[in-house]
Amino acid sequence: MLALAIGPLVLLAVGCSSGGATAGAARRAATAGAARQAAPDGIWGLARPVPGYAALPHSGGSPVVGLSCAAPGNCTASGFYWGPASESEYPFAFSEVHGAWGRARLIPGLAALETSPRAFLGDPSCAEPGDCAAVGNTDKSAVGAPTVVGHVFAVSQVDGVWRRARSLPGFASSRAGQLTGLNGLSCAAPGDCTAVGFYAAQGTRVLHAAVASQVGGRWRRPQALPGIVSEGPSAPLESVSCTAPGDCEAGWSDWRQHEITHPIVVSQAHGTWARPEQVAGVPLPAVVDAVTCPGPGSCTVVVSGASGLYVASMASGRWGAARPVPGLAALSRHGVSDFGALACASPGNCAMGGSYPLARTPAGYAGPTGAFVVAEVNGTWGKAIEVPGTAVLNTGRLAGITGVSCAPRGPCAVAGYYWDRRDRAGAYFLSETGGVWGRLQQVRGVAPLTAGSSRILSLSCPRAGRCGAVGLYTTTLGYHLFVVDQRP
Repeated sequence: MLALAIGPLVLLAVGCSSGGATAGAARRAATAGAARQAAPDGIWGLARPVPGYAALPHSGGSPVVGLSCAAPGNCTASGFYWGPASESEYPFAFSEVHGAWGRARLIPGLAALETSPRAFLGDPSCAEPGDCAAVGNTDKSAVGAPTVVGHVFAVSQVDGVWRRARSLPGFASSRAGQLTGLNGLSCAAPGDCTAVGFYAAQGTRVLHAAVASQVGGRWRRPQALPGIVSEGPSAPLESVSCTAPGDCEAGWSDWRQHEITHPIVVSQAHGTWARPEQVAGVPLPAVVDAVTCPGPGSCTVVVSGASGLYVASMASGRWGAARPVPGLAALSRHGVSDFGALACASPGNCAMGGSYPLARTPAGYAGPTGAFVVAEVNGTWGKAIEVPGTAVLNTGRLAGITGVSCAPRGPCAVAGYYWDRRDRAGAYFLSETGGVWGRLQQVRGVAPLTAGSSRILSLSCPRAGRCGAVGLYTTTLGYHLFVVDQRP
């Protein structure tokens, strides 16, 4: 309607300077075509503040947030933020329904579990829109004292409504000065989830691997997995990926005497866990960074070894030996690379990213870093490369990858960050299709929100060209959250 109303005026303008207007239109068309080629899988929109987050009690502290999108425009984020002087943590969540983001709200029911204001909440896992779960733990230790877990809890979102947090059965309070609880979670169907973590027996300092399952909406008592322990000062991270209820793959880091860490994977089939299996081909010590399974019997694990990053694949239910990430040694000639994130679109088609050192620094000191990405196509990993376009942006020489997500059958989206000479972090997106990397796209709409830094915390892609992401930005009042969506 508007174009028709101003049509005569446009024709007059073209008549006065037809050559210039035509050339300008051609340039605009060429630019638009180039943009479509650079981002064939969708265009990222403008960043917007998370509704209601600034009004939460003591918000402004550093947040830790994960995101899961079960369908385009239907996402859920959960996590926690630090309160004043880092003396308290507040778990919260917010959701997007049909493209509209709702208000951030504190998780209900935690006050009934523990009087302490310290509570951690992990990333959500959503099997369907509005049906999600997250697990966490309350901390009843004093500030500065050894960590003592009060309750391991789970919280569920059913039909879009968050239920009250409930203490999980079978997890007794630990007095061992160890952080125990469930850290990894994967939900294969509404009300059917698997969580992995560690627990400490009363009066001991040894952590044992544990799994807890939700079946038909009810959490069962945790199950110990024999042969996986941690005698270190803290529990390593754990990871789990489920392709169907009762069919999962999990990864732990077994920390024995003399600080020799072993990467361990364990398979679950039809609800029964197999014996732990050490990832072969990785120099020790080594730890599991992430496990993901794009299909039944097909998984990928990333392991940080003594000499760098390794990847191993499962095909037809059997793990192969791990291999160094191709090309990463050439990038990481000044030291060892760090893992960032991993995702797979289908069996044998994955994307991964992280950071690598740009200069050699003394042991124990952080040095300058660049960001790398690498893709697997039809079962073959390509060479790791510096993220295209970051060389000119990373003037502060501190870059990395914070998230990777792949739509079923692709493409994959990557989120990363860089620092400039003014000591400010910037966020960007990148796409990958069939091993070909698209053009870097900086997050738009953040500049009016912040005079400081911004970073993507998590992203999720349920369909090609339809991703969601949550990030943080800083102001003089502290940290704030934003969301951004990708459209076709």
